[in-house]
Amino acid sequence: MASFLQSYLSRAERLAKEGDTDKSAAVLREILDKYPGNRRAKEAMKALQELRSSVYAPPVEAVAQVRQMIDWEQWKPALEVADRMIARWPASPIPLALRARALVGLGRPVPAAEAAAKALAIDSDFGPGALALGLSLAARNMHRDAITCYVDSLRVQPGDIDTSVAMANSLFALMHFETAINVLREALGLHPDAVKIKLCLIDKLIETDETEEARQMLENLLAKDPQNGAALNKMAVLCVAQGNRAEAVGYYERALRLIPGSATLWSNYSHAHTFTEGQPELAVLDAQLTRDDLNDFDRARLWFAKGKACHDTGQRDAAFAAWTKGNAYRRTAGRLGGTENAEQMAKIRRVFDKPLPAPLPATRSPDVPRPIFVLGMPRSGTTLTEQIIGSHPEVHPGDELNLLAPAVNRARIDEGPLTTDHLETIRTGYLAGIGALGKGERAITDKMPFNYRIIGHILLALPEAKILHLKRDPRATCWSIFRTHFTENGRALSFAWNLQDIVDYHLEHDRMIAYWEAMFPGRIHNVPYEALTADPEAHVREMLHHVGLGWDPACMEFHKNHRSVHTASAMQVRQPIYTGSSEEWRRYIDHLGPVVEAWGDGPVPRDTYSAARGRSD
Repeated sequence: MASFLQSYLSRAERLAKEGDTDKSAAVLREILDKYPGNRRAKEAMKALQELRSSVYAPPVEAVAQVRQMIDWEQWKPALEVADRMIARWPASPIPLALRARALVGLGRPVPAAEAAAKALAIDSDFGPGALALGLSLAARNMHRDAITCYVDSLRVQPGDIDTSVAMANSLFALMHFETAINVLREALGLHPDAVKIKLCLIDKLIETDETEEARQMLENLLAKDPQNGAALNKMAVLCVAQGNRAEAVGYYERALRLIPGSATLWSNYSHAHTFTEGQPELAVLDAQLTRDDLNDFDRARLWFAKGKACHDTGQRDAAFAAWTKGNAYRRTAGRLGGTENAEQMAKIRRVFDKPLPAPLPATRSPDVPRPIFVLGMPRSGTTLTEQIIGSHPEVHPGDELNLLAPAVNRARIDEGPLTTDHLETIRTGYLAGIGALGKGERAITDKMPFNYRIIGHILLALPEAKILHLKRDPRATCWSIFRTHFTENGRALSFAWNLQDIVDYHLEHDRMIAYWEAMFPGRIHNVPYEALTADPEAHVREMLHHVGLGWDPACMEFHKNHRSVHTASAMQVRQPIYTGSSEEWRRYIDHLGPVVEAWGDGPVPRDTYSAARGRSD
């Protein structure tokens, strides 16, 4: 081996001296592929990269300019400059990593990963390349793999600001909240003036309801820099989460005057603000819609904002057209159509049509709260219901917990048979997750809407759990979904981007609930949304009885609960219960053909729910 290595190292050295750095690098990579720990080869590769960088890398100033474009989310011009750099300096990993970052911003994670991989092929220890690969994976919700890349990036460039922020975002997506916040605090210790880290930390503090610290940090930021548009946006987000609508609108409008091109800011503003005809912001919004440098996600945000503006000013045809365009741009990222969703639900039913193990015993640690699952279609009243139940002093509102589905996935259940070992895996994984979230309360709510698919797993693995299921007029639900811009980019919500897909998904949802009710009679408590809003106290008492809690008047004062709310219903749950929202869809009835075809246009929808009960595949 020694003679082989010596000859190859000598050859690499000779090629480098002759100026053929490409062949020299290829020889060194061949050595490192076989002997990745070889010190001499690694040192030679590092020396070669330093040699090549003086001739084969773009100027530092040019790289800094592209990175600034990326920071300002100017994705298209950043990509154009990065591609010119690649043509000029093909042997450098730097422009490839910049290209990858720009492609991630443009919503094209697959070609971004390809560019990042090319950068790492040139230099396996190139930190920005590892970061770019991680970001491309995170954009596809592959956060565990992304974190591996971020670890590599931080090994090469300890304390890197962008990598620390990306690491925290992926950890947060995996519900490792405390670890994510600690990563940001450590990075802030190394970079005490880094605004990017501060803004990310503020975001996470808001999400975990540490609002006092978040507000203090924002006030300090704005005291130093009153013109910081990103900080103004975050302050508005905090105000929305706490129900301070008027204050939020003021911050949003200050931010828009500074950064009128931010699609995210327009989306946030439109949720909090009621537009009026002729207000100057409308002309600014229209100007943004003509830009050609936006990715599809940002175009969608702007068109949804336009739809809200048209709705507020009574332009119904224009509003529906704008929402249709917004959904079309979201749909380009991939979709979960009705057929695919139906196949997934049929697969779950086949598991439960086989002999099932007995439910696990409901033994639990007093330190772990009992789960209350609040289920239903998106926009069916789940946020309102959780706000009501979560106002009880013995309940911790957990919001949408991404815990149950991963626990089921870890159990590796295919099409059966379901075993006691599977149930133990699900139970252990889920209880470990909620055990870290509660603050001494008896119960914790989980309103992840997609848990309706796996109610059977809940009732067998967690027999102490209680289930509340919201039933709202499906026509109102479908219309509300269509006009709502959900912030999630994953495929789980992609049915929401087409009206027929929404209808098909709702019908399959109803069929699945009917299946679970037939299999587990009496275990699912249906909450009729319209009846809840008409006679709230009676239905709140029924809900509390079902979940094993005594009456507490705080549940009727839910709108005074100051916890942060982060869904599209954040504003609604800050108001006392009101009726009539389920009739608003009728103003758009001429546009809702698939909805009317499924459920009719009468005062009560056709009952496809009962028709679905008990059907098998």
